[in-house]
Amino acid sequence: MRHLARALIDERVGGNGSRAARAVIGGLPIALAIGWVAGEVTGCGRFAATCDASTGPLVVVAQLAVIGLLFVLPTIAAIASMATVVLLVTAVLVALALSAGRTEGSTAPDPRPLALGGSLVLAWFVGLGAAIWRRRGTLPASTGRAGPVS
Repeated sequence: MRHLARALIDERVGGNGSRAARAVIGGLPIALAIGWVAGEVTGCGRFAATCDASTGPLVVVAQLAVIGLLFVLPTIAAIASMATVVLLVTAVLVALALSAGRTEGSTAPDPRPLALGGSLVLAWFVGLGAAIWRRRGTLPASTGRAGPVS
């Protein structure tokens, strides 16, 4: 389990399989955000009459491009995958907390979907910040000259 966790957040561990896993796991929230924004802009997310379904293939290309870019940039993919891990842990905890307070029969608008969505976005950014902060403490600063290979 420890090796799996390290393979997800450290680009120096594993081969192309780990690299692809980091790219996909780190890219999923970004790809979902691209799909959500595109759905809101075109009206397809709300099943509106203005929905232009011809943008669907462009959205898929953009989502695949993000995952491909993360495969090419393993350091960024490791940071994004750590943010995704924080997001997933938060999603489980917040969903459990929000489902415990479920009440039936209320006519008031339900604030739970907004609370869940907001906490997930916040968790992703917190995970992103934590990954960047962790990186700043572990990676050596560049001096502009080559050091020893050992």
